[in-house]
Amino acid sequence: MEGETDKPEVQELRERQMRNFLLTLMISQGVPMICGGDEIGRTQKGNNNAYAQDNDISWYKWNLGEREKSLLEFTQELVKLRREHPNLHRRKFFQDRTISPATPERQVNGKSEKDVTWLRPDGGEMTEEEWNAGWVRCIGVKLSGRTLDDVNGVGEPIYDDSYLIAFNPHHEPIKFYMPRAEGVAWKVLIDADPRRTDRPVIRSGEPYELTPHSSAVLQELAD
Repeated sequence: MEGETDKPEVQELRERQMRNFLLTLMISQGVPMICGGDEIGRTQKGNNNAYAQDNDISWYKWNLGEREKSLLEFTQELVKLRREHPNLHRRKFFQDRTISPATPERQVNGKSEKDVTWLRPDGGEMTEEEWNAGWVRCIGVKLSGRTLDDVNGVGEPIYDDSYLIAFNPHHEPIKFYMPRAEGVAWKVLIDADPRRTDRPVIRSGEPYELTPHSSAVLQELAD
């Protein structure tokens, strides 16, 4: 449904979708580009070339309501997360292959791991066949913080936390299971559903339920 509406279900869906777009942008590699006002849900009412509009199409709303404040806080949280973690703004392209950490103690259970791993809702790695399947309704991606393959200004290897980002574009809830790994748990940091204020820790092999049309960022912890 386009245009103004007072239907709660439509407004709630739009709130989640705005957060989905912002979350996807801020966990993507490269330079994020945000149009001024996106962080508060500003609308140009469908006008994509509003530079000559000296009216409410291009004006900012400075007295924010609760919805705008909530979206602004969500955006600030994403920006802070990205700024503080090099895993979310790498200086090198993903290689989609196993990379050995520069120091053995950074290995996982004595093993190396891939820099990026695409996951099914059951926590397993996606296959080529599943990439081409039309029935897939949910996807996750794990970004390893132990495989940045980069150094800081004094030549020391850069490491960071590992993250799992799960996406549910489906219109029904989906349980997303954490990848199975010994001694590992995952903490929910951000959820695109503003109604989800809990930030639980999910153990390896256990599920986190994604609400319809939502996404979430989880951080790897030692269990």
